[in-house]
Amino acid sequence: MLKPKKMMRAAIVGSKEHLEAAIEALHKLSAIHINDFTEERAEFKIGHPLKRAASASEKLLKIRSISNLLGICDVGISEKFESKRLFERMDMELDELKQRVNNTVEKKGAIKKKIENIDRILEQIQPLMNEVGEEYKEYDMRKLAPLLVSDELEEKIEEIMDFDEFSGDMIKSTTFIKILLTIKKKLEGENEKEEKKLKDIKSKYASFMLASEELLSIEVEKAEAPLRFVATDHFFIIDCFVPTKRFDEVEKILREVHESISVEKLEEDDEKPVILNNPKPVKSFEFLTNLFSTPKYTEVDPTFILSIFFSIFFGFIIGDLGYGILIIVLGLYLRKKYIFGIGGRGVGNPLLIGGIFACIFGAVVFSEAFGFHLPHHPMIHKLEIEGVIELLVISIVAAFVHLGLGFIIGFFNNVRRNLKHAIAKIGWIFVLFAIFLLLMLMAEGTQVGGWVCTNILFSIQKNSMDAAGLRVPIFSLYFLVIGFIMLIVFEGALAAMEILGVVGNMASYMRLAAVGVAKGATALAFNTMFLPMIVGGDIIFIIIGGLMLVMMHALIFLLGTMSAGIQALRLNYVEFFLKFYEGGGTKFKPFGYVRRYTRT
Repeated sequence: MLKPKKMMRAAIVGSKEHLEAAIEALHKLSAIHINDFTEERAEFKIGHPLKRAASASEKLLKIRSISNLLGICDVGISEKFESKRLFERMDMELDELKQRVNNTVEKKGAIKKKIENIDRILEQIQPLMNEVGEEYKEYDMRKLAPLLVSDELEEKIEEIMDFDEFSGDMIKSTTFIKILLTIKKKLEGENEKEEKKLKDIKSKYASFMLASEELLSIEVEKAEAPLRFVATDHFFIIDCFVPTKRFDEVEKILREVHESISVEKLEEDDEKPVILNNPKPVKSFEFLTNLFSTPKYTEVDPTFILSIFFSIFFGFIIGDLGYGILIIVLGLYLRKKYIFGIGGRGVGNPLLIGGIFACIFGAVVFSEAFGFHLPHHPMIHKLEIEGVIELLVISIVAAFVHLGLGFIIGFFNNVRRNLKHAIAKIGWIFVLFAIFLLLMLMAEGTQVGGWVCTNILFSIQKNSMDAAGLRVPIFSLYFLVIGFIMLIVFEGALAAMEILGVVGNMASYMRLAAVGVAKGATALAFNTMFLPMIVGGDIIFIIIGGLMLVMMHALIFLLGTMSAGIQALRLNYVEFFLKFYEGGGTKFKPFGYVRRYTRT
């Protein structure tokens, strides 16, 4: 779970006469990540595409051109297309369909151009209609003729061009304008007919086009695969990575193609492609990890820890039963739908789980729903001084746990690669603990601080001394000195100078309290402003107050959800990840295709 799936490097070697069959088997299996061959020597060259590559590529270009003209996007289909019949249908209908679409689009473009030309003519004539002056009496309407592209329009103009010249009065008359507007309306009607033709074609052929594009994409991928292989006159070599658990499966399927094909294990390589290995509830949070960067194969995968802390931080900031329920509904919707291009399980599931935590904090800790207090007494009142202080102490505890975990992961990431950096991470843990002890001594009078001091720290912070009027735990000094020495020894003096940065990191977690209090205060303010209009007011005030209250809570919901998500992500990305995370790994890209519209 904290490490990617185990991967191994392999070389697949076989005779060229079995190349096509091997490609078919490997593509269907979807279990290898191909390392593209780029260097050429006299005996080793890049392979040539299969014979069907050109035909498949040509059809794929036609399909994509038609889809682009029709504006076809992803749609659901009731039944998948069978591949063989789909190929037959493409051979029968594709060229004719392309011609129909092109003709309709060209005709529609010509009509649009005529309408644009009429608009330009009207724009030029308009000043003449608004002016009365001698300078317009000699105006020759035939000067506009080069702008016209419609024969019908020219004929209409010729009907009023029997005069040698047009007088200002004639120009000011609406005859000419009416003719243009009549023809424009007719053209707009023709444009609508052509638009309807395109919509009818799109409706009839959308599923066919999507299935065809998928099938041809698969064919092109397989046909051009040899361009990624090593080739000689008689053999092919595929350099690839295979998930360790699937190595035997790959070897078996290729043996079934032909017993002469061999799959050889190669030397281990740390720069392996990555398949994150998380349980289903955590899987959706991989989107947030990859949004920052894919972890390297040798790194600890932070997705599981990210899923926990993101959800807790998000729920803590919202801290409201009412908004939490709305966020759950939004998360359920976004799991399958998109709003402004945002959606999918990678967005919907984190919102869903974050909303659940928001409900827990809102109902149990803060006793709050849409800024209103629930019947039972809150454990922490976020809008009272004592409550705000408790929230700040909780933020400090969260900072210690989160940052400390980051340094621990940093130790394990570096222990094999760079022992000095790994030991330095322990030094940072000592420094972090020293600062935490000092802060807990200052917070021991609070409810949360007192519980932590008694049950977690066992009151070791009480053994303290005065330093410039400040009580400092003796153990804080011990841990600070030890950490300082370790940092100087293993990372140099400059690293020791960054100790104040840890204080800044911990202070950054105060945003958990600050944003949560701000949201609660805003909700309370709007309730205070508009609720009196609803209670005991006239019907007009009740309606206005109700609408304003709903609108303001909708605004808080949207802004609060965005802010909570951004802040929860920021604490993970900036404060947590940077303590151990390098990223820059390569995603495992299987040679294969997940079919959505077709079946073999």
